[in-house]
Amino acid sequence: MKKLATFICCLVMFCYVHLVHSSDNIKTFTGRVKAIDPKGTAIVVSEMIGKSEMVVGVIVTPETVVKIGKKKADLKDLKIGDRVTITYERTHDLFAKTIVKK
Repeated sequence: MKKLATFICCLVMFCYVHLVHSSDNIKTFTGRVKAIDPKGTAIVVSEMIGKSEMVVGVIVTPETVVKIGKKKADLKDLKIGDRVTITYERTHDLFAKTIVKK
């Protein structure tokens, strides 16, 4: 009985971890840079979709990869109005994985 309880507990934990890190939580959005936090901890990107503006703001972490073309860059290298594609993870917040200016 103890082995069964341990197995069920491990199975539940595995399912939870898989759900949190599922590819369904990874999103991509392309738009123009609307704002960059001066401390380098966030970026806001927007794009008109039909008659509505969609705005996505993400948290930038030390693990976030920023690129201009194929070269590694810093968030400070981006400017308001630049067209970028952000890939972010949607968990309890939105965390940027990559920010790429082409």
